[in-house]
Parts: sequence; structure tokens; C-alpha cells
Amino acid sequence: MDPLNPSYPLIHFLSYEGDFVADGGPADDQASLDIGVDEDPAPAAGFSLQLTGTGVAYESFAWQEPAVSTPGLPNATLTTTQTFATPSGTSTAYSFGSGDDDVAGFRQLGAALAGIRVDDLASRNLVQGIPGANGYPAQYPDADGTTEGSQGPNLYTAYDGGGYTVAPTTASVLQLGRGLLWYLFDQRIDPDDGLFGGGTSESFPLPQSQTYVGYGLTSGTYVLAFDRVNGQTFYLLANPRASDYDLSGIAMRTAGATISTTFQVYDPGTNGYAALTQGADALAKGQGVWAEVTGVTADAVTFGFDLDATTTGGVFQGRRALGAALDLRLDGVTAGGTTTVDGAARISLLDDATDGWDRHDASKLTPLVAPYALVAPVGTRDGEPRRQAVRSAPVGPVTTDLAFTATEAGTYTLSADVPTGWAADLLDRATGATTDLATASYTFDAGATEWTDRFELAVSPATTAAEQADAPIAEVGRPFPNPAAAGAQLRVRVGTTERVRVVVCDALGREAAVAFDGPLSGGADAVVSLPAGLRPGVYVVRVTGETFAQSRPLVVVR
Repeated sequence: MDPLNPSYPLIHFLSYEGDFVADGGPADDQASLDIGVDEDPAPAAGFSLQLTGTGVAYESFAWQEPAVSTPGLPNATLTTTQTFATPSGTSTAYSFGSGDDDVAGFRQLGAALAGIRVDDLASRNLVQGIPGANGYPAQYPDADGTTEGSQGPNLYTAYDGGGYTVAPTTASVLQLGRGLLWYLFDQRIDPDDGLFGGGTSESFPLPQSQTYVGYGLTSGTYVLAFDRVNGQTFYLLANPRASDYDLSGIAMRTAGATISTTFQVYDPGTNGYAALTQGADALAKGQGVWAEVTGVTADAVTFGFDLDATTTGGVFQGRRALGAALDLRLDGVTAGGTTTVDGAARISLLDDATDGWDRHDASKLTPLVAPYALVAPVGTRDGEPRRQAVRSAPVGPVTTDLAFTATEAGTYTLSADVPTGWAADLLDRATGATTDLATASYTFDAGATEWTDRFELAVSPATTAAEQADAPIAEVGRPFPNPAAAGAQLRVRVGTTERVRVVVCDALGREAAVAFDGPLSGGADAVVSLPAGLRPGVYVVRVTGETFAQSRPLVVVR
């Protein structure tokens, strides 16, 4: 049973008394869902199986035994707000380009109109490694990654938590709201691209605009369910509308689950990810996006798209979010001469954020191809350290570890877009060097390395004029002497009386000693003695009060 109008998008592919895989038609190559109801004995004429319930998610309804049929109308006890567009024949254009310097590489995309097939994509740019079906021709089927000398398919239409799934056939229809990854070649620049190789003569110069004609979603709520496989927390979504979309229209419909307010889009220009934020960013037409979901225990995850949440201003591949945030950028040149860029690292200070993991936090994603070098603030999720693309915290000073990884040795520069009035003190635990990222960048050499918590970043946001007038500023001096062979001292002054804790941490962030933990009087200098029995090495002195948090480097020698 296929409850759809052939001109409209596929809603659910259902069957009874067993399941099967469709061959042809709108549900081609998809497995049916057995509704668990049979027609034994066969119902009388004018009767049919009935779907009852109220809501927009499939799991809100239940199938019942045959009752009086309602041809052309919903079942009498069925209430839903999910609607679809009427045929309009209006064309829409997807722009994959970002200017004359656009590059070959993966794009994170999605269909914005119903009925678009893999074969339609193949007429715009190279598709390889995909077999044909139902009269639609194969696209370089030998490039399947198993044939000797082949480089593998370049079109993936699903993600299961452990890897990507290749599009089944060229006849496969792209489902609205589901994202895909497609490697676009650029014949203008490199007709023999080194990543995949072969067959690129069928590509087109970039940038390019791809135009499709079809029918789209209009109003109501569009519900999309994903199987949860391998404990996955990331889901490959896409803009379901043929217009720019407000990310605030995406919501969870799975009990107990939380969707991050930060979404991520792959950017081939940097081989990294752009962060988009609900309430600040628009998702461009034809754009796919990663959604991060936590708190799921069920075997499926369901999303609801408010189809009325259209907007303008969407920039393909993503644009910078608004808000109180410090954005980090890591530029590098590997020993082999390859340039690397990572711009997906942010410290976001929000009134409704918490110190732990919440809906504003987002995990760090690894680029699709090497070489790369990455930096990530480190938070916690479920009691475990978590490298993040976005680390959120309540408005106020925050100190965080910054993890670093690189697939190749090279020279790297860490810089930051720091809001006016903010302080951003960086400590390199490997060298002991400190830099104020609000006024300068920091360049360092590094070998190839797995993730390591090499840096510490202390961020202090600007205060309002009223706060500055009412709240004296805390001051933390520099350890003296430094380097130190037999202990050191640190001057601390707080504006008002408050409890202060001074700890010495090793290069891995572990507490090596507690130098002070107690109240300090406001307006008076306090001299804290740092312990003398530390092993030689690089340390960080962390000074945390009720209204501030600052760090200072300390080097111990013998």
C-alpha cells in the first residue's frame, strides 16, 4: 500500500501481511514498513484498513481493523497538519558556487523539490560508481571502490553513525529533508582530480547553478523519521523547502531527545565545517546540514519541519551566526606545502547556557579528506571529555582547554575574532608561551599528532557600563620568579570580598597542587605562595573566584 499522490513527495511506504522492496515508482529501492495488520478474512466491499489518531508524527497514529472506506479523504478519526504543495511547475535554481575561486570537493546538499532522482544529478555533474535501474542508465558502475584501480563512488545519500551509504541506483528518488554528500569535480581547474581520478571529463566548470523543476512542500509540518544506528548522534538533514529556511523551524519529535541549536555544514573551501545557529542563520535552498541530537534511547529519531519557517538571506555552505561568541581560526601550511584551514571552533556565552552540555553545544566533526589540522574547545558530555565545534557557557568568564590535532607536521597560526571589549588569553602548554588573542595571533610548529589538550584559553566578556561602575575588577599578577626553581609567589586582588581558589595544573590539565582555597578581602593585595616541590615542567596556575577566572603560566626548573 503506497498512500500518496504520484505527483507529491513520498510520505510513508507501507505494506501489510509482510514487507518488501519496491521496484520502480516513487518508492523505488525502498523497503516497506509492515503496519502489522492483516485482512484475513478479506473485508467486505466498501471497507478498508483504518489509520486513527491525532498528530503529525507517524508514531502518533495506529492502524485498526477494516472500517467503512473514505475515498479521497482522511480516515474519520485521523487528524494531521502535514500538508504538501499542489503542482506548480515552478523551477528553482540551486547555486553550488561561491565565486570564481570555488573549488572541487564534497558538497552537503538536499533536494528541494519532489521527484528528483540520482539520474537528474548526473546530468549536472559527474556521478560515478552507481548502478542503473528501471531504465535509468548506470553512471560509471566500475568506479565502485572494489574494482581494481577504481576510486569509489562520489554520491552518498545516508549516514548510519558508522559510515556513509552510497546511493542505491540512478533511479533512486531523493527524499525531501534528507541530506546527501556529493563530490563535485571542476573541469575548468582540474579535469583529472587526484582524489577520485578518471571520468572527470563528464564534469562541468565550477561555479555552476543547477536548476530542477518539480513540486515542493508548502505549509504545515513535515515529519521525517530516521533509524538510529550504531548509537549515532548526528543526522544528515536538508532544507525541505524550495526557498531559504529558518533553522528555528526544525524541532525534535522524539521523547527525551534534545537537538543542538548549532547545526554544521561542510565547507569544501576550508575542508572544515561552518556553524549555523537557530534564531540567527538561514539554511540556503538546496543545502544539507548536520543536526546533533542527544538523550535518545529509542531505535528511531523523528524530526518535525515547520514548513512556514521560510526566510531570506541564506548563503550556500553557511554563514556566520550572530550572538555573543568568540570564533577561533586555525591556518596552517604542512611540511608538504598544503594549506589547511579550520574555522569551526567557537566559545558562545549565552544567558540560558549551562556549564555542562546543553542544546547550544555542538561536537567537533572531522573533515572528509586529509590533510587537515583542527582546534577544538573541550567540554564534557555524559561525564566524559568532548571536543566541541561550539562550547557554550553562561555569560561570564570561562576557561577551557583547547585540543589540537594534525595529520601532518607543519606551521600553524591560531587567531580569533574576539568581540569588542573581550579578553582572550591563550596559553601554549607545550612551550609556556602566552598570547592575548584579542590583539595578536599565535604561530607555532607542530608534528603530526592525535588529539591533545595542548592549549588553555581564558575568555572574559565585556561588561556593561553599569557593571563596570559597580563591580571593581579582579587583578591577577604573574608568578615570580618565573621560571622558578624553589617556589614562586602570585599577587591576587579582588574588587569585593569573595572566595578564591588557586590551583597549579600540569600540562595535561590535572591538578598538581592547591595553593590557596578560601576568602580574600576586597580591595587588598594578597600574595599566594606557590608550592616548591613540583617536578620540572610547564604548569598553569588557575585562579578562580566567584566573579572571575584567570590563568597564568608557570615554568619549574632545577
